Amino acid sequence: MKNKFIIITPEDYYFSIPIVLKIMNNDLLRNKIGGIIVKKNFFSLKKIFISFFIFNIFFILKKLLLSFKVKKEFKVFKNNYNNFITVESLKSDKCYNFIEAYDNPSLIVLSLDEILSKNFIDKFNFKINFHCSNLPINRRLFPLFYSYLNNDEMMYFCFHFIDEKIDNGEIIFKKSLKKDYFPLSYFYEKAFDIFYDNFHYLTSQNYTKEHNDVSISSYNFYPSLKNLLLFYYLNIKRIFLLLNVKQNN
Repeated sequence: MKNKFIIITPEDYYFSIPIVLKIMNNDLLRNKIGGIIVKKNFFSLKKIFISFFIFNIFFILKKLLLSFKVKKEFKVFKNNYNNFITVESLKSDKCYNFIEAYDNPSLIVLSLDEILSKNFIDKFNFKINFHCSNLPINRRLFPLFYSYLNNDEMMYFCFHFIDEKIDNGEIIFKKSLKKDYFPLSYFYEKAFDIFYDNFHYLTSQNYTKEHNDVSISSYNFYPSLKNLLLFYYLNIKRIFLLLNVKQNN
């Protein structure tokens, strides 16, 4: 298959897999896709622990309940779609052999936690990543969490080209939403809506570019317990401020 896009995404039935299914149920978007690679073992104990700090219990329960439906839909999809693999690692022979079957493919990465090697990247024509920050600020892990922690007024969602460095390639475009009193979970859901809403443009291969200035960049890692407790405090404060606004209105 020539000039098709390959989507790489984790085995995440709460956010990314539902959006992949939505894309593949849209005939216009589906025709742009040559194949899908799903990376296993996305959720670690550390990620689960952090999730219970940054999301409220009702949101978590909602996502858990919806995930059962998503898993069933995804199972049906896998049985009816040939150009699909699941892998433990993108460095595996299975993954490389899958990519080699394509003629000049392009790549779209959604919510991946594995750093791509130059050898891997060079197998693709256009290489695009979706990162939820105002790049070059908040590169790497949990960008929305750190934007919230830094009390940013706007939450950003960025599409950029991929190179061998982390969140380093030229920026294609950004979207932003005002933070207001919305919880972090709201922006996680909006992020994947933004990915879907702009997918057709991403596959058009007609991009403008903006420099991703590494001189003003910041890198994030897994949140510390101190970060999580501070976030918890800020979230409680947000709730009280919101209640106060509603009472005054």
